[in-house]
Amino acid sequence: MDALTSQAPKAPGLLQTAELLLRTPDKLLDQVHEGGAATRELPARLILLSAIGFGAYGFIVGLARSPLQGLLAAPKLVFVALGSLVICLPALHVYGRLLGSKARLDEAVGEALTAIATAGMTLLALCPVLLVFTRIIAPTLGVYLYTILGAAALLAFACLRGIFVLFRAMRRGDRPAFHLLAWTALFGLVGLQCAWLVRPFIGAPSATPQALVLTRPLERTAFDALQRTASSAIETALSDRVAPR
Repeated sequence: MDALTSQAPKAPGLLQTAELLLRTPDKLLDQVHEGGAATRELPARLILLSAIGFGAYGFIVGLARSPLQGLLAAPKLVFVALGSLVICLPALHVYGRLLGSKARLDEAVGEALTAIATAGMTLLALCPVLLVFTRIIAPTLGVYLYTILGAAALLAFACLRGIFVLFRAMRRGDRPAFHLLAWTALFGLVGLQCAWLVRPFIGAPSATPQALVLTRPLERTAFDALQRTASSAIETALSDRVAPR
């Protein structure tokens, strides 16, 4: 019995887990599917690595404004990532079961945590790129919007890599993955609204750094803000066309 116990596979440490997420997340997915005592601590490590990755990226995003804004933005992005996953995870599992997936609940949770941790470690690796962009490139452009767009583009890339890991997990198990398209859209919408609730991450240059802004009288949701922005842009474009020259 002691010999069998000594030969049991050991769970990867925190640094080894981070390396696997960056290089070969499939190996972590194999451990999730096998289950057993070796992977009991894996979810906690994946959550911790997710928090580290998204927190570091949030800090760099806020640092474009000030160190204080960086400290405020770091936990906000962690909340957006993990909070959105918690809200959307039941839908992912239920959609899969309706389409005939035989995955256990603990497998679905493990796969989702692997995906979000992969996105977090990807963001951690992209922090130097974002730092150069926000501190050197964006200021030369002179437009605050470019900082937001650059940070959002890198964030989208990291999240898409996480979604791809989740897709590979389903296809390797010969499970349906068509519902992943709808779930990705759902996750993106929930994440957008969560980000709106805890805004600002950078803040307008003339604004005071704030921890939370939960309500705005004219923009109660992110979609209200997008609609108002689009309407304003259209009105500005039309007024420019009809203005006398």
